[in-house]
Amino acid sequence: MKLPSKKAALRFLLFVASAVLIFCSFPRVDEKKYDYEENRPWRYSLLTAPFDIPVHLDSASARMVRDSITANFVPVYKRLTDVQKQSVVAYRAKLDSMTTLNAANRQRLLSALNKVYADGVVSHETYDEIKSGSLPNVRFVDGNVSHTQSTSSFRSEREAYTYIDSIFRNQCAQGGVSAASLAEALTPNVVLDEDLSARLLEDACQMALAPIGVVQTGERIIDRGERITPQIFTILQTYEQMVEERKVGGIGHKVYPLAGQMLFILILLTALYLYFYFFRKEIWGNMRSMAFITLMIVAFAVLAFVAKHTFTYGLYIMPFTII
Repeated sequence: MKLPSKKAALRFLLFVASAVLIFCSFPRVDEKKYDYEENRPWRYSLLTAPFDIPVHLDSASARMVRDSITANFVPVYKRLTDVQKQSVVAYRAKLDSMTTLNAANRQRLLSALNKVYADGVVSHETYDEIKSGSLPNVRFVDGNVSHTQSTSSFRSEREAYTYIDSIFRNQCAQGGVSAASLAEALTPNVVLDEDLSARLLEDACQMALAPIGVVQTGERIIDRGERITPQIFTILQTYEQMVEERKVGGIGHKVYPLAGQMLFILILLTALYLYFYFFRKEIWGNMRSMAFITLMIVAFAVLAFVAKHTFTYGLYIMPFTII
């Protein structure tokens, strides 16, 4: 088997080295990281949208909208019917075991206990919010139906005990209230539904903070020297977030652009080498000439990429006609 000549091997290595150098210096806009601050000039070249970018409210406006929604949001509470049933059953058993109370007083105590549960027994923290005026209403959700209810009838465990105790004026009934451990029977049956409240609050914020427009593909975002307004700052953040999401969206988002760049470089260098092989035999056989021409092309390609990255119109200052 005939081995390739020394010149052929050198030409191959020159070809590969040139392709690698150009590929490594090739600009990759999607991977570029920008360092910028709000209300400061943009220090980079013209940035256009490589894909459609939704336009959201700027951070200050979004914060005001979210704060307003949070302040006016009516939280969702749920009634624990099992708590009422278990408490009433346990308290009835205690009353039945007491011989000091007659049947009428036992029934009145049970009716009073059912009433405070029907009105709503809440935790001390919730009751403090009600008394301070920060929780005038709550919502109850039954399936797909939601209704708002005033919290004026809600009582804490202590207030419910005080209410029942105040009903019974005679000493015998009041003694029954204490002896039957009414305080132990009172447990909050109206509690905050944290998961549903958080989900509904987030849904409301998402609807209010929906995109107000779109920067279309190829449309200008910002150019060098322009002040980064709050709105542009938000667009830039959305742009970088979408770039990151596209990177992790699959290996194709990383491999295909790189493979396309390498293929583009290989096609151009192959066309150049074929031209030398078929039409410029004297250059093809002279390794110094081949190295010089290839080096010139690689140097101009690298310098062009650097100039484009450094200056706004960097490509226009490159003397390509020298090649």
